[in-house]
Amino acid sequence: MDSTTVAATSYVNGVLHVQPKPMGGADASSAQGIASHPFGFAGRPKDPDVDSTGAITKGAVLFYWYEGNTVHSMPAGDPRRSAKLPTLDKGGSVQYADCDNAYGLFAADGTYTLRVPAGKTASIGDANAAALTYAQAFQNLCDALKTVLATNCVNGSPLTGATVFLNAIDAIKAAGPTTMIKGT
Repeated sequence: MDSTTVAATSYVNGVLHVQPKPMGGADASSAQGIASHPFGFAGRPKDPDVDSTGAITKGAVLFYWYEGNTVHSMPAGDPRRSAKLPTLDKGGSVQYADCDNAYGLFAADGTYTLRVPAGKTASIGDANAAALTYAQAFQNLCDALKTVLATNCVNGSPLTGATVFLNAIDAIKAAGPTTMIKGT
């Protein structure tokens, strides 16, 4: 087993292949290897940074090995992205994408933090499962606030500021679950 930088990625018959950085300069080439993924988590690295001559300067780390003439590869972390990730507790885990600081963080105490950049939408699968889960929690909070404000009124009518707030809650709820969890 050896390590290098990812040179390129592609799909061949629906299977991700990753090419190790060639040894021997810009004219050298290397075979792409079938990507292996730890614990069923799959990720596809971004293309490497290159200089004016096309030589790779920075990119994702790649572990690769041979089985006979077949190259196998396992993409690992990307130093271009690592410094932007949250600090992990011992036993913690983070899943991230190489885009504007988006990640899901499992802390050692069992809590989960999902960070979605402003203007983006968090969703899982066709049912928007994550969006619905977070939206339902938000709707429950809105309902609780609405009850408190409606209960604390003057002469049976909510205060003017409270009325504006109640109308805002109704508008947010009507917008739907995906709208409610966009951005941070």
